[in-house]
Amino acid sequence: MGIVFENGLAQLVGMSLDENDRKFFSFAAAVNGALTVSVVADANGRSAEVEIKDLTTAAEILELEPSDTPPRTSGAVAVVAGRTYSVKVTSPFESLAVDFTVDLAIA
Repeated sequence: MGIVFENGLAQLVGMSLDENDRKFFSFAAAVNGALTVSVVADANGRSAEVEIKDLTTAAEILELEPSDTPPRTSGAVAVVAGRTYSVKVTSPFESLAVDFTVDLAIA
């Protein structure tokens, strides 16, 4: 699913049923800049895992893991105009669903 940025901002909202229910999104960066990613906890206090890949180089450039100590639920990474990036969102739990909200900003 394509991500549409308006004024440099975008939001992904959905549900991942478990760690095998991966949701994939993509976007082409319109400008060079810093992509800031923030994961909002759901009503149960659970946060989704997020992975950003540069599809031009196939490199993972950012991974947010709420199970890390301390939890990583936000981060920033440089993006290059014209390159396409994928965003994977999934529940970090083997058998628990997570409602996710992921805020994205390019500046």
